[in-house]
Amino acid sequence: MEARELQVGEVVQINPERNKLWGGCVAVVDEPKGFGALIAILIPGARAIYLRVLFEDIEPIGKVVWGSDYKVV
Repeated sequence: MEARELQVGEVVQINPERNKLWGGCVAVVDEPKGFGALIAILIPGARAIYLRVLFEDIEPIGKVVWGSDYKVV
């Protein structure tokens, strides 16, 4: 994705060509950054996994509508 202002709660997908381990996973923007974002991969019944990603590592796909106890919802 090109650099732009991300919003907390925005849903992104991680580019599998840029990240072999987490590529294809869907995550939520926890904290927008100048280089990209701090994102959270949410796993039901477990803790979130946090990653720092560059803009080119992700593609926006939507916005969180429902959530459990995740802090940005």
